[in-house]
Amino acid sequence: MERQTTTKGKISKADIGKAFRQLEKHGYKVWNFGFKNRLTSGMKDWVDVIVAGGLKIYFLEIKVGKDELSDGQKSTAGILMTLETLLKPFRDIEPKRFFYRIVTESNYQDIIQKILEK
Repeated sequence: MERQTTTKGKISKADIGKAFRQLEKHGYKVWNFGFKNRLTSGMKDWVDVIVAGGLKIYFLEIKVGKDELSDGQKSTAGILMTLETLLKPFRDIEPKRFFYRIVTESNYQDIIQKILEK
């Protein structure tokens, strides 16, 4: 997958979201939240991207530059990581199918490749 850059040569959060959207060409369903419009109050602190397919689901929080998790995003991350931990006993039966990840401009391509691995 080709590295995307803005006119300033830096990768934006929206660019990374678009890169994940390309997974739809491989049969995945991708939901991007909050790149063009502000999220409603009920969606505040939710992840930026959800990717589902191949019996797997990925919850992805995109951070670029000096952007850091807010307290609400840390809470959401905690809930999703707890759910990931609760599902651990079932991994003996089936491969891991639930993922929460923080995505950056330096790791997004690796995460996309990992998603594409069968």
